[in-house]
Formats: sequence, C-alpha cells, structure tokens
Amino acid sequence: MWLLWHQHGDLDHQLATICHQLEERLGIKSMFESRQARFIGWADELEKRLSQETRPRLDPRELLRKLEVELQAELGLKAREYDWLVRVGTELVNCCGDEYADVTAKQIIQARTNDVQERWERLDNLGKSRANKIHELMQTTWQLEERVRQIRAWLAQVEHQLASPLVYESGAKETIERQLQEHEKLKKSIENESGNIAEVLNLCDLLLGDDDLLKAQYSADGLIDAVRNLEKRWKAICGQSVERKKRLTFAWKLLQEVLKLSHDQDKWLVAKERQLKELDRPASQLDKEQLQQAVCTIESAVKDIEARQPAFEILEQTYSKLVRIAGTDPQNIQELTSTARVSIARWQTLLPKARSILKGLQAELAPFRDFSLVHEEAVIALSRIDGLLTELQHLDSGGAAAQQLQALEAHLAAQTPVLQAADRLGLQIMKKSPKEDIAKIQEMIDEYQTLSKEITRRIATVKTEITVDESVQVDTLKFVQDTAVQVNTLPPQLQRMTSISAKDAYAAELDAALGECELNISELQAFINTAVPQPGSSELPTSSKKIAKMSAKCQASTELINHLHDLLVNECSATSEEACSEKVAALLASFDQLLIRAKDKEQKLRELRTTVPDAYNLLCQQ
Repeated sequence: MWLLWHQHGDLDHQLATICHQLEERLGIKSMFESRQARFIGWADELEKRLSQETRPRLDPRELLRKLEVELQAELGLKAREYDWLVRVGTELVNCCGDEYADVTAKQIIQARTNDVQERWERLDNLGKSRANKIHELMQTTWQLEERVRQIRAWLAQVEHQLASPLVYESGAKETIERQLQEHEKLKKSIENESGNIAEVLNLCDLLLGDDDLLKAQYSADGLIDAVRNLEKRWKAICGQSVERKKRLTFAWKLLQEVLKLSHDQDKWLVAKERQLKELDRPASQLDKEQLQQAVCTIESAVKDIEARQPAFEILEQTYSKLVRIAGTDPQNIQELTSTARVSIARWQTLLPKARSILKGLQAELAPFRDFSLVHEEAVIALSRIDGLLTELQHLDSGGAAAQQLQALEAHLAAQTPVLQAADRLGLQIMKKSPKEDIAKIQEMIDEYQTLSKEITRRIATVKTEITVDESVQVDTLKFVQDTAVQVNTLPPQLQRMTSISAKDAYAAELDAALGECELNISELQAFINTAVPQPGSSELPTSSKKIAKMSAKCQASTELINHLHDLLVNECSATSEEACSEKVAALLASFDQLLIRAKDKEQKLRELRTTVPDAYNLLCQQ
C-alpha cells in the first residue's frame, strides 16, 4: 500500500513538473512573440532612418562617424536581444511535437526566428554598404575636387593671359603676326582643355544626381559651388578669347590708320610751318605790293589748311577710338602714336597762327583798302552831283531850280566828311608807299578834289544865274530900261533864251542832250562788252568803279533828256516828232537794258575780287 502511495506521489510530482514546464514554455512563447514584434518594429524604424533622405545634410566625415558610432552602438545594444530571440526561437522550435498544432506553431516560430535573423543581417549589411558608399563618395568627391582645383589653377593662368594688356612692340607687320600666333596658341590650349573640363562637369553632374548621394545624407555644397563657378569662368574665358582677338585686330587696324594718316600729313605740315614762318615777319617793314602778295599767300595757305581739316579730323577721331579701346596699354599706345599726337598738336596751332598773321597783314593794309573805298565813294557821289547839276542848268529859272540847287549844295556838303577821310587816308598811305606810287596816289586825290572844286564853281555860277533871273522877273520895268546893259552882263544861256522861244530853246537843249546821252550809252555798252579782267589783275579793282561812274553818268543824261522831252510835250505842246519821242524812248529802253547788264557785270567784278588783296589793289596802278 505504501509503495502505491509513494508511486502516486511521484506521478503527481512529475505531472506538476510537466505542467509547470508547459506553463513556462507557453509564457516564453508569448514573451518571444512580443519581443520579436518589438525587435521587428525597431529594425523597421532603423531601416527607414538609414534609407530615408533627411535634412540637413552632413559633412561626409561627420556622417561616416555618426554611421559607424551610432549604428554600431545601437546594434550593440540590441545584440543580446537578438541572441535571446534566436536562442529561444530555436528552443521553441525544438520543443514542438509532431502533432498538427505543434507543427503549425513550429512553422510560425521558425518563420519569426528567421525574420529576426534576416533583419539583423540586413541591418548589418545596410550599415556596411552605407559606410562603403560614403567612402566611395568621399573618394570620388576628393578626386573631382582635385581635378577642379587643377582646372581652376589653369583657368587663373589663362584669365591672367587674357586680361593682360595688348602691347605692340612696333608698327611693323611682324608684330601683329607674332601677336596672332601667340593668341592662336592660347586658343588651342583652351580648346584642348575643353575636353577635360567637359568631363569633369559631366562627372560632377552624375555625382550630384546620384540617388545614393541623396539617401546617404551626403553634403556636396562645396562641390556644387565649385562646379557652378567653374562653368561660369569657363564660359567667360571662351568669350574673352574671342573678344581679345577682335580687340587685337581692331586696335592694330586703327594703329595702322593713325600711323598712315600721320605720315601722309607730315610733309604737308612741315611745308606749311616753313611757309608761315617765312610770312611771320614785321608787316610794318613791307610796302603795299609786298603786303598784297603776302596776303594772297597767307589766304591761300588758310584755304589749304581749312581744306585739310577733314583729314585731320579723321586722324583725331581714329586716334581717339584707338586710345579708348579696352585692354590696351595706354603707355604703349602713346609711344607708338607719339608722332600722330605731335602732328595733331601742330595742326591745331597751324590755323590760329595763319589767321593771326593774316589779321596783322589786314591791319597794315586797312588804310589802303579804306582809301580805295572812300575814293570810290567820293568819285561816284560827286559824279552823281555833277550829273544833277548839268540837268539843273537846263531847267527854267525859278523857285524849283533854286530849291534843287540848295539840295545839291546840301548833298555836296554831306560829302565833306568823305572827302576829308579820303584826304587823311591818302596822306597816311603816301607815307607808307614807295616813291613811284606817291604820284599815282596824288593823282587819285586830285581826281576827286578837282571834281569837287569844279562842282563848287558850277554851283556858284548857277546860283548867280538864278539870282539874276529872279531879279529880272521881279523888276520888269527896270529890266526894259537897262536892257542894253543887262544883255551884255547876262550869261550866254540867258542871252540866247531872250532871242528865241522857249520851245526852240528846249528843242535845242534836247538835241544836244540826246547826242551826249548817245555818247555816254555807247561808252557804257563798249565797257560792258569788254572781257572781265583775270583774278588778281591790276584792272580788276578799278573796273567796278569805272562801271559805276559810267552808269551814274548815263543815268543823269537819260534823266535830262526825259525831263526836256516832258517839258516840250506838256508845256510847249510839241509834237512827238518835235520832241523826238521815239529816240528818247529808244535811249531810255537801251539804258534800262544796259543798266541791268552793268549791275550784273559789277557784281561779277566784286565777286572776283578776293576778300583782302584785290580790295586793297588801289588805282595807283592806272
């Protein structure tokens, strides 16, 4: 009995132990499943963190340190968890029986155990691969940065060469050929380097566009900036190379133009400077002929200088363009174009100097010019007065004649300042003229003085005649009583008028005036038909004065015959035949036509006279 009871106790103990073991295994399985789920969650989160792109990006070394330290530390902390899950999972699998439920549970536990192992291996491989990728990226980046540094050093050298100023050793053709050869070498160097630069830029683009670089949280900002700067500088160098060659050829072209223009004008400048130096002497030591010749010469020189102005303006503009070209050496350009700058400076002083000399000569010739003009004005005015006085002498005596005579006296008195100026200027130029010209100047002075004295004498005579005529009309009785005496004392004109009718007297005067008018018109026509003197001829300055005098004389004659014709027709009731109407009309029409031609010829004569010398060419040469 005791033995049975003891066996029953053993069996009960074994059953309790088995129950306890089963309960323990069931708890371990639950714990395994819970801890396996947490492990899988941790692995998913870590994987996600390693695979996901985050901001900000880190430095490669910092990123590698963080990956190696933090990841390994985190894996180290989970290593015991991993070992327990693998060990417990294996034990649970081994404890499962052959029943269907056990087989199903065994498969589930084995799958979870395998999942833990796979996730652990995947995390380990992912960390190693990420570290290797970072090492590769660092190596590639370092290589690219090294190549970029080399290219930047080469770019700096090329930029220095392209930025260096253009220097021409001389103006010879070999200089530009050597410069072009050097530029071609530089251009080929740029073209040869273009392949290397393109390769580096492509590699940088591939590296910066790599997905692994983004996932690795790798910071490539320095490389990005370097690539952008490299690409910008490369494009700038290509443009600078083309622009430098353009400047090289353009500056050389302008330099050649400046040197050529300067050389072409140099001989002319030397000749003009020598000519002006010869003319630049005291004008007071020169006589009239020498002054006139000097004025002609200096005027020709001024015209020649002004004619050269476009050529020197082109030289100045070309030189200005040359010195403003960017990239040239100013000192080098100034050295090469020193002759051009000197030529421009010489030309700029040439015209003012010539005009200064001309002004001095004009000042010395001014008295000769003024005397010629005043003499011409005086002679023409006096000739006009003389013609009017001749017309007045043919009028009837009376108040109208007296008034006209007073007007003529006033006109003559108005010429007194002109005559005085002519006398003063004549005396002044006689002091400056050689002996052979003094007599001619005196002859010109005598011309207007004699004419003035003759007009004064004739005015006095006409005034006496008018006074006598008025006294006769006032005192008719006394005139009848003293007729014997008065006839002998009257002027011949009045004696003739007392013996014939007024109509006969006017007819006789008209006949004489017609003859004089025909003669004056014939002389004027003959002078108009003569050839125009050549420029510079001694006859040129006197011709305009002659034609003016002859025109004034003809005008006085035509006015006289027209007046006498009107008196015969209106007051004496003369017929057209008696008043010679057709002849008078023909002469008036002829004079009108001649007057137009005379003014045209006078204008041509004035145009032919130059501004200075011909205007000063006096009548002394007559």
